[in-house]
Amino acid sequence: DAGLWILGNSANSYTGPTILNAGTLGLATIAALPTNSTLQFGGGVLEAAGSLTHTVGTAAGNVQWLTGASG
Repeated sequence: DAGLWILGNSANSYTGPTILNAGTLGLATIAALPTNSTLQFGGGVLEAAGSLTHTVGTAAGNVQWLTGASG
């Protein structure tokens, strides 16, 4: 669903991928994205308060572009 979702809790501890296919994912703090979750882009917009310095790849803590997605 397109829309706006904001993560602001730096104590997030969920596991599994964070998938952005449409809409906007806002990070009130970079620490709101758990280090044990991959950030997978299939579309949409990421707004981050700070610098996102994650490595591109498929391991935990990495950023991954899904097939057919562009950034």
